[in-house]
Parts: sequence; C-alpha cells; structure tokens
Amino acid sequence: MIPEQRNMYDCGVHKLYAMRCIAQYIVDHLPQTLMQDIKPLTGKCTESRASIFRDSLREELEKFASG
Repeated sequence: MIPEQRNMYDCGVHKLYAMRCIAQYIVDHLPQTLMQDIKPLTGKCTESRASIFRDSLREELEKFASG
C-alpha cells in the first residue's frame, strides 16, 4: 500500500509516521537488513493513523514551545 492523503499538506505527516514505524522496528528487532520489511512497515500509514499521529506531533511541539 502506498500512503496517500486527501490534501496537499499531509505528505510530510505520512513520511514522518512511516519513519517512526521503521525506527521503532529497528529498536525493537535490531535487524541486519530492512529490505523485506519496509513495505509492511510503511503500509500501516492509514489516513486515520496519520491524523492521530499529526495530533500527537502538534501536542509535542506545543509542549516544547511552551517551555
């Protein structure tokens, strides 16, 4: 599955979510290679998951900005 968004601004959110999934997999499994695992990991980025992820990013950035 190739992540697709319905607007012109969530592309970055989808990419960040995919990177987070890949990074978490690396931390949890310490694989020698990821070539066979990339598609299943990045295919989890649905519109609803990206929306939830965007909201959590916003919360983290607001916490960071408020000091």
